[in-house]
Amino acid sequence: MSSIRCDIHAGTLELPFKLQLSTLSQFESARPFTLTTPFDVNTDGLDTNDRAVINGVQTKLDQFRGTPFAQVDLRVSREFRLREHVSIRPFAEFFNLFNRSNPGNNFITDLGALPVPADQQGNATDLCLNAKTKAAKRKLALSERAYNVLQRRINDSKIEGQYLFPGRGEGDKPIVKINNAHTAAVKRSGIAPFKLYALRHTFATRAAQAGVDLVTLASLLGHSRLTMVTRYAHPTEEHQFEAMRKVAAYTRKSTQR
Repeated sequence: MSSIRCDIHAGTLELPFKLQLSTLSQFESARPFTLTTPFDVNTDGLDTNDRAVINGVQTKLDQFRGTPFAQVDLRVSREFRLREHVSIRPFAEFFNLFNRSNPGNNFITDLGALPVPADQQGNATDLCLNAKTKAAKRKLALSERAYNVLQRRINDSKIEGQYLFPGRGEGDKPIVKINNAHTAAVKRSGIAPFKLYALRHTFATRAAQAGVDLVTLASLLGHSRLTMVTRYAHPTEEHQFEAMRKVAAYTRKSTQR
């Protein structure tokens, strides 16, 4: 039987200079859930009691879990005594101090509501349970250079099975982790170490500098909101100067009309 753990902490701490720090914090482990499908897997004529099938294997009850819940609220206050029986206590409150997104059930239990092709409702083979939005599942065009790299790998006679990047010692299964390969490649190249995820920021920045509009860039990155793009695109100082030159040139042209 699956279970969850929930801890609630509340209290007040007396600090120097008559400051009081109060907190109400709640922490909850990830909730278990069962992934269902609208496809009649059990062939009983009902489409409401079928557990999803992934890669040919029917999933189990409470096999999956959402994400942990955590919320920390703080209150800082200090008493100022004005007279013997008169005092004031100004305070500052901070709700959800770490700005975590905490929806009640932070998971989707129905395969039909996930970005899964319609023909895979009976057996899902292309599934991403933690995709934040449907925009996260997308088709991308390859650059000519990327296409040539993949084409050379396809032509490599050493590759067996259906996957272009198979896992080691896993039979005909895809690779699930490339951190070690990335670390080794960085070491061989002699460049300064960096996290693999930084390449995503690099792509977003170069795309913005190349003139790709924000709507298209958000689609390429798999974002449903334009505000998310600003977390990844980081214009350089030179690019900002060039943008200001363009604005100045446009302004001059407009005033001369």
